[in-house]
Amino acid sequence: MGFISGYSIPQRPDSLFVWQVAVSEQARGFGLAAQMLAHILSRPECEGIHYLETTITPSNKSSWRLFRKVAEERTAELRVSDWLDEEQHFNGQHESEELLRIGPFNSIRRVS
Repeated sequence: MGFISGYSIPQRPDSLFVWQVAVSEQARGFGLAAQMLAHILSRPECEGIHYLETTITPSNKSSWRLFRKVAEERTAELRVSDWLDEEQHFNGQHESEELLRIGPFNSIRRVS
């Protein structure tokens, strides 16, 4: 129904970079992406993660909603900065990307 790809940033081991979030069309609108991300952040391997980073195009409204929700739920600051420019980096072939950084926040471990 969905997947998230990402990695811990080697130079900043307290940061997780989310590369891609995908949810199948029939599963959209049920909060699956937020649930998957919360599950990832609750894993023991992510105990030291206190920042979340991703890039988003200005027009990707669903991703903006997701990451704003994550920041709000974790009562963490969401900072946005220019990252990849449409003309300079993509030769006008792709919309600009903005870098989001959420944090610091405390890792939340699930109790099984």
